[in-house]
Amino acid sequence: MRRGTAIAVIFVIALCSGAVGAVMGCSSAPTDSPSKRSPSTKVTVYAVPTDRTPRGTTRLGGSCDLGSSVASNRPDAARCFATDSDDRGVNLFDPCFHSKADTPGTVDLFVCPEDPWNDRARRTVVTVSGGTGARGEAPSSFRPWALLLANGQRCFRISGATGTTAGVRHNYQCYAPPFARNARQPIGKDGGIVLGEPDQQRRVWTASFTKHPTKNTFMPVEVRQAHE
Repeated sequence: MRRGTAIAVIFVIALCSGAVGAVMGCSSAPTDSPSKRSPSTKVTVYAVPTDRTPRGTTRLGGSCDLGSSVASNRPDAARCFATDSDDRGVNLFDPCFHSKADTPGTVDLFVCPEDPWNDRARRTVVTVSGGTGARGEAPSSFRPWALLLANGQRCFRISGATGTTAGVRHNYQCYAPPFARNARQPIGKDGGIVLGEPDQQRRVWTASFTKHPTKNTFMPVEVRQAHE
């Protein structure tokens, strides 16, 4: 199993290289994640292919706060909300990672990765003014927000309400090949579910995977790559 970094944390806005986009969903906040959002925060959402300089496609009110991500427990991760949807009907972005790029005044940059395995995937860059909260302490271990399984499925942490199989929470939604190769396509076909967290006790991680979450059956599948 090979670990992958979520993004190049130092993000140079003029060059825009790397595989970053946006993992997104509906705007229902889970009950296990207290809201820390500041209503004074201004959010500008950029969504462009990775080979272009960011260009604002829409400007939305909203907020991003460090430490509020459900998908990632990294101290530089945030959960970003917008009061209105973007051009794809999305108004929740999680995870988004704080960038160290030079920005004027009190503006902060966040990069929200969508598909770390597709270097042409659409990405969302969020510029925030008005405060984003303080970075917390690093956890003893990072939980992955994206997994590549040995069966070819790409799995992303579910950051909202979800179900259970055999009493274990559905933690990752998976997508099966063929996968999208441009910004306008979905990530992939509907796939399976990963139950709970990957087993990290051995050198090669495994994940409890099921294609049929209603049948209470699952099997261990090797994790080929994890993005934390």
